[in-house]
Amino acid sequence: MPAALRQRLRLVLEARRYAPDSLGLGGGATYTTYVDVGRDTLLLVLSASRRDKLREVTWTFPIVASCRTRAFFVAERARRAGRELEGAGLDVYLRPSGAFSTLGYFSDPLFSRR
Repeated sequence: MPAALRQRLRLVLEARRYAPDSLGLGGGATYTTYVDVGRDTLLLVLSASRRDKLREVTWTFPIVASCRTRAFFVAERARRAGRELEGAGLDVYLRPSGAFSTLGYFSDPLFSRR
């Protein structure tokens, strides 16, 4: 295991100890497993707004309600969705994200970063 990865994993363990000890937060099983995704970008995050107003586009999904961003694990799907929004006359922002969270619904793993 490379030294840089070992150092990052140690930092995660320290944060997992800090949360319950100093902040009184429960850690559960989140960030107790590691997944090498084999690429430098885990996912792309898409957001959009009208060009004439400072109001974001929102999407509505079952269970989560409405969101101001959409996440894509497949880059081409993200770019296609961005082009469709641009074609509808919206300003689009597509950016990489190195991590995501299910906000405690599932035990999120740590993902690799290259």
